[in-house]
Amino acid sequence: MEDLLRQTQKQAVDIVGAWNNGNVNQRQELATAFYPEGLVFSHERGYFEPANAVIQQMVWRCLDDLGNVGVPDGI
Repeated sequence: MEDLLRQTQKQAVDIVGAWNNGNVNQRQELATAFYPEGLVFSHERGYFEPANAVIQQMVWRCLDDLGNVGVPDGI
């Protein structure tokens, strides 16, 4: 039991400390691990938050169904 306890303590990671002490690349790795779909900036709330994948998929499907949007050549 004591061996298991020691192993668990070695595997514990201080996420907050890793974020605070991490450089840009390390923070990006942490963010990607926790939010694989990415974070978007919410102008309404004033900070980054997880993207709503369901709504994004609906928008992309709608745009795909519409085809070319805008001037006749699709630009």
